Amino acid sequence: MQYENVNTPEELLEFMDSIEYGFMSDEGEKFSGDNPEEFAKNIMLWHLSSPERLLKTRIGHCFDQVELERLWFKSHGYNFKTFLVIFMIEEKNDYPTHTFLAYEDNSKWKLFEHADYFNRGICEYATLEELIEVVKERQILFAEVSDDIGKKLGVFEYDTPEYGIGFQEFIDYVVDSGEIA
Repeated sequence: MQYENVNTPEELLEFMDSIEYGFMSDEGEKFSGDNPEEFAKNIMLWHLSSPERLLKTRIGHCFDQVELERLWFKSHGYNFKTFLVIFMIEEKNDYPTHTFLAYEDNSKWKLFEHADYFNRGICEYATLEELIEVVKERQILFAEVSDDIGKKLGVFEYDTPEYGIGFQEFIDYVVDSGEIA
């Protein structure tokens, strides 16, 4: 299936399976999510892909994948929001971050999740708040953090960032300009 032929969120989720979790450096070196140590060690080589670049390389971090999802949901007239989940701690922060997209359908909110392969799918919730709470609980479990660190989990709603920015620039953009959900 071609991206241009995707007509429903379910088809988009199926299409997204053609995109590998990871990233490609500007020099063309591939860092797969299948190798978490190498991925984490080289994350500062990552730059936010435009949807066009992601469609070409077929490899993207959750930040990249959400931008392709954003393009599809926007072009199909959905009410949607994008979020970053991040542990807000002062010391060196090696805890995982995550981005996700939520969309409204028939007065219900749905989580569209592709990059998190443990929770891949489309799940429906009565409210956006309920959806966000579920994602927070999943992130705390995934990170295997103490209750003290878990209480520092922040969720930020954000708009389209500038393509090509680096990891820390992306985080700063969302935290500085995003709204706490």
